[in-house]
Amino acid sequence: MAIFEFGSGNSGAGISDYLQNGKKQGRELHRDEIDQRIVLEGDLSICERIIDSRETDSTTYDHITLSFKEKDISPETMRAIVADFKKFIGSAYTEDEIYLYAEAHMPKTATEQKWNAETKKYETVERFPHIHFLVPKTNLVTGERISVLELLSAGYGGKEKTADFIDAFQESINEKYGLESPKDNRSTQFNSQADIISRIKEDEFSGRNRASLKMIRDLMIDRQIESPEAFRKMLGELGEVTEGKGGEYLQVKLHGEKQNIRLKDYQFSAEFISKPIQEKLDFYTSQGKARSPKQKADELAKGTLLLQKWNDRAREIKYLHTGS
Repeated sequence: MAIFEFGSGNSGAGISDYLQNGKKQGRELHRDEIDQRIVLEGDLSICERIIDSRETDSTTYDHITLSFKEKDISPETMRAIVADFKKFIGSAYTEDEIYLYAEAHMPKTATEQKWNAETKKYETVERFPHIHFLVPKTNLVTGERISVLELLSAGYGGKEKTADFIDAFQESINEKYGLESPKDNRSTQFNSQADIISRIKEDEFSGRNRASLKMIRDLMIDRQIESPEAFRKMLGELGEVTEGKGGEYLQVKLHGEKQNIRLKDYQFSAEFISKPIQEKLDFYTSQGKARSPKQKADELAKGTLLLQKWNDRAREIKYLHTGS
């Protein structure tokens, strides 16, 4: 199972130190104690210099992590996946315009003691092979700032967002290399209850308020809200709470925002809010059952069509997006 996670940063020296030494909050072991590092593409020192060559307070690189459920995945398969990923993100660029660095981390230890900021204690977590990709946000030919994976909303020739194309690419990788799809293997073993729902992609909200809706939903679960009164009190901490049309739903204007967010989804209904926390969790984990063969085939076909559109979307990101 291959699944992408995306981040960014602005210190080449900082990310280089993390990859080489494994230093992060809550980790006591050195990288060499927990992982075997295998360089799959590029040179870390060159990548670091490119990242730090931009003098800006904005992010200067994209950091993408590709995690696998399979513990026996080979370096050869990883290199092939890296080559596919490089072709995917470089669709609108010549090879000398972007720089990609990739290294695999193969666990030397099956588990690790990880600090949980919520419980304020260390917990044992299982470790799996994964790949770190670094993509500096610098066009090596023009010197201009770029972000090859800028998350565009609708408006550039289609309703799809870049995240949809990335999801399609992820599924194509799982299918091509015989890896299990996260859509068929949604784990229910997480570090917090909110993690259960945050990992269920199909349950994510849509629309421009999706991030805020997800935040409210996750907070509801994390606080184990089980009554409409407690939910309304929680919303009051986030902003101004009013009732929607006919009192059918609540809406909240978050602090610092000008518009209300309508909480019309079933997950914010009095019926769902009143469920015991375990029933809520059962609802979310039941959404994670494996797809039927027909569902899988339909989604792969849809993903193939999306990837056929990717070349055009990638060029829109390069040439039309503000700031490119």
